[in-house]
Amino acid sequence: MHLLKFNKKVFAAALGGDGLFYSVNNGSTWNRIGSGLPFPDPNIYGIYSVGNDIILKTDIDIYISKDEGYHWEKYLDKNKINNKFYMSDIDHIDSTILVATSSNGIFISTDGGNSCYESNNGLPTHYVRDILVCKNTIYIGSEAGVYLSKDMGKTWVESNSGIASSQVIALFNNEKRIFAGTRYHGLQYTDDKGITWHKSKIAYIENNYCGSFISKGNYIFYGTKRGIYRSEDNGENWSLIGLDSFSINQLLIDGANIIACTFNGLYISDNDGLTWIESNSGLTDKHIECVARYDNILLLGSAQKGLFISNDQGKNWLQKNDGLIINDFGVNNIIVLGSEIFLKTFKGGVYRTRNLNGTWNSLNEGLPEFKSLREFNIIHNILFLTTAYGVYYLIPSQKSWKSFNEGLIDDVSEIIHFQDYLFSSTPFSGIWKRNIKDLNF
Repeated sequence: MHLLKFNKKVFAAALGGDGLFYSVNNGSTWNRIGSGLPFPDPNIYGIYSVGNDIILKTDIDIYISKDEGYHWEKYLDKNKINNKFYMSDIDHIDSTILVATSSNGIFISTDGGNSCYESNNGLPTHYVRDILVCKNTIYIGSEAGVYLSKDMGKTWVESNSGIASSQVIALFNNEKRIFAGTRYHGLQYTDDKGITWHKSKIAYIENNYCGSFISKGNYIFYGTKRGIYRSEDNGENWSLIGLDSFSINQLLIDGANIIACTFNGLYISDNDGLTWIESNSGLTDKHIECVARYDNILLLGSAQKGLFISNDQGKNWLQKNDGLIINDFGVNNIIVLGSEIFLKTFKGGVYRTRNLNGTWNSLNEGLPEFKSLREFNIIHNILFLTTAYGVYYLIPSQKSWKSFNEGLIDDVSEIIHFQDYLFSSTPFSGIWKRNIKDLNF
């Protein structure tokens, strides 16, 4: 999982094609987001902020959002660079975008991502892992160590004195020093803009791993495969402060809190790492698909264990799966409409309950036999469902879905409402629209 703090949101990009989520309350609840991204969800390998935009790196293409993640469009077409490239990092200096790849070195775009060109003059390797921009200087971490550029990436100069040309995995700047996490020479730092490097004292660092750096006040935090380390003296000495049995994927500052992303879920510290609290306490499935609220009750859909509810703002969770198909406890969408709650599942279709007092009842009459369900939405108090067989709608007071497909010739992935029209997007036939007044009430 990859995390990004952007304005007042925390974004969590899940690996394995599990989607993109955001939180506005320090990770207590999460919402799925990603209009414009391909279906099914691509594998997400990174999420970055570039100025006022957010960049998403996937196994299909690179996407950009200009409205805090709500809508996405293709940004850098991989075919324009190399259809076999793997992007390892992205950054910018002024209006110039720099893309690091693991096979083709550095690419530069000066026209908003419409075109890119290689810029590897001076680099002995095309395996570049990380980019760091410090004022007017660009640093890169590569398989041949650290290189820097002072001419917007046109030429690169070696900056490895003290590192012995070690493989550099990650770069970090805390406004006082630049740090380089290496594969064979531990954690290094420079005080003179990369002219010379010195080895930092840290009790543990695995040769083939470099974790996540963050700084908060007078502290620097460093996530490793065996917990989180903290330095109080600008990175010269380090002490282990917690989660020592966990592999730390990413660290993030969110207000007064520090969020640690691990293979065992999310953990939050509100005292600079002295203690950590699991933010998904009580859940038996930490793979979260969706979150909603019914009155004062939080509802959470998980990938494998169905629906959970919490009456105490997420401190404790209980499963609420009575009536769901036992071999399909994957809930990926929740809609609350008055006293009724609707669930969309991965394979078992749609379910409904009232007031959370009874069991879940199947609500699939009228839907296609093969439930290839896409997006679940509510427009004018009417439920809409896009599927591999078109668009279906349900008036909540009724028990059967009706098709709304006259004129459609393709699989429908998304539907939105604007003025008097419904707009549907398809993977192969573009955008279609129809007047909402055509609905048969």
